[in-house]
Amino acid sequence: MQVEEGIEQARTIEDEGQRAYALVGLGVLMSGEAQREVVGEAFEDVRTIGYRASGVETLVVLAPHLSEAQMGEVLAAVRTIEDEGSRGKALLQLAPHLSEGQMEEEIEAGRTTEDEGNRAYAIVGLAAHMRG
Repeated sequence: MQVEEGIEQARTIEDEGQRAYALVGLGVLMSGEAQREVVGEAFEDVRTIGYRASGVETLVVLAPHLSEAQMGEVLAAVRTIEDEGSRGKALLQLAPHLSEGQMEEEIEAGRTTEDEGNRAYAIVGLAAHMRG
């Protein structure tokens, strides 16, 4: 099966989360405009499902292929995750793909985490990915 055939089959999957997972898995095998198109479709599917847990996993795979603006949208959504531990884990998984400014914002946001263990984990984990 060619990648293009796999993408056409993935587009027929009704569940947005599963479709996004399949599209990103195949899209990263492509290059140029074709990759941007497929990654964009997967990103839209993740938006549709509301960044639930399966969406965050897909976003981690998508992250290296997202624009800074898209990553900003992802970060805004991750900040809405109520469970501090889950929110922190999602941020740490995305950390290698954040811009310097986004990283600094997330470290600052991590300082407001109520649970001291989660706060320490988030700050140290994010700082470990700082460039420079």
